[in-house]
Amino acid sequence: MGSFLARRRPFFICYNTRMNKRFIVLLLGALILLGTAATLFLSSRAVTITENGQARRVNSVALNVGWALHDAGVALSDQDEISPALSAALPWAGAEITIRRAHAVHLWLGSGEPLKSWWTTERVPAQLIAAAGVTLGEADQLLWNGAPVARDAPLPQAVEYLLQVHRPQPAVLRVNQAENRLALFGDTVGDVLWALGLRVTVLDALSAPYNAPLAQTPALTLKPALPFRVQVDGKERVGRSTAATVGEALAQVGAALQGLDTVTPAEDQPPPADGRVRVVRVRVEIELKQTLLPFKSEQVADPNTELDQQSVVQVGQQGVQLARVRVRFEDGREVSRQKETEWVAAQPRNQKIGYGTKVVIRTLDTPDGPIEYWRKVTVYATSFAPCKFIPFIGRCSYTTAAGYPLQKGVIGVGEAWYRLMKGWGVYVAEYGAARVGDYGYIPGFWVDLGYSDADFVNWHRNTTLYFLTPVPANIPWVLPK
Repeated sequence: MGSFLARRRPFFICYNTRMNKRFIVLLLGALILLGTAATLFLSSRAVTITENGQARRVNSVALNVGWALHDAGVALSDQDEISPALSAALPWAGAEITIRRAHAVHLWLGSGEPLKSWWTTERVPAQLIAAAGVTLGEADQLLWNGAPVARDAPLPQAVEYLLQVHRPQPAVLRVNQAENRLALFGDTVGDVLWALGLRVTVLDALSAPYNAPLAQTPALTLKPALPFRVQVDGKERVGRSTAATVGEALAQVGAALQGLDTVTPAEDQPPPADGRVRVVRVRVEIELKQTLLPFKSEQVADPNTELDQQSVVQVGQQGVQLARVRVRFEDGREVSRQKETEWVAAQPRNQKIGYGTKVVIRTLDTPDGPIEYWRKVTVYATSFAPCKFIPFIGRCSYTTAAGYPLQKGVIGVGEAWYRLMKGWGVYVAEYGAARVGDYGYIPGFWVDLGYSDADFVNWHRNTTLYFLTPVPANIPWVLPK
């Protein structure tokens, strides 16, 4: 029995292996199908969105119209028209969405009528008028933004439309006793005059104001003004007037008297028969003459700024001196000028430049070892030795002004520096450590490097001078020049 089972075991193992391979193949197939379905579900597709005739293409993974518009950042109002509907599914290819934006429509039927307003996607005027429940007569005019439009032609795309219905109104117009009976478009007296092409100014006598409703003023009377000539500002101004006095006539022709103006005849007299009047324009101006007062600049210590640096502690500001001058003009020409008073409107403020008094100790690695310094400046260096470059004494000199032997390690400076720095320890780049022990005749940022005759090196170039610690008790905040 044992040998029989042993003989059949290989068949059992082979059968299980075949079953496992078949299961694995089926599982892989299912996974591939699921992956393909997920890819198709999540892949983006091209969607064409046409908004008021303007088309654009976007990519979207949305499955319906609403989510596609949401992904494209398109906001809709309740009045907008969308095709297909928001809930409609999108095809995998060639998806198209059309949006017709709603716009505001305002319909005005004339004076005294309420304004009708609503939202719609319609743009044909006749359809808009019908939607408002208004009937147009054959003689009625339809205006869009103040201009006549055809009733059946769609209006251009816009966010808002203003439509007006004008109906012809009966009117009677009397001009210089002549009577005219008319049927005109317009709601006011001004509309009628404009439609007739009449040039009516405020100088003409009109029986009703321009904005008077025509329905309440069916009869109008117009009295044109008479010619009126004014000599003013060296020119003749011609106008018209119905005024009873010269002053009123001047106001009607736009030459009213102001301030100190004079006129002939007087302004309370009736206009002369020839209509000629002379005006002398008189005006007085007050001029303010401004003079700038300069400011001074001063230096002050600034403890917050490092040595040898500058800062603006206070910005300088110019002062202002004003003079009031009264100037009289007649017909545009200056006839007198008088200074009334003079005063300082703003005192100048001095500019304060801060020089640094803040000492900062730093270290530096040099070929001679590390040094500790509290100030560094750029100087022009020359050199001297006991028997070299001392032309004024005519002989060799082996001792410096401070009593030091003249050799390397002793430097000379200008006399002003020497009085401040005698004996100070310094370090000269490419020269080495030294002490201030002599002075010369060149002031400012100049040093003379000491040598013995045996090791003399001729210097003529810029270098850096370091002032070594310890910091002296009394140091010059600003180095003399």
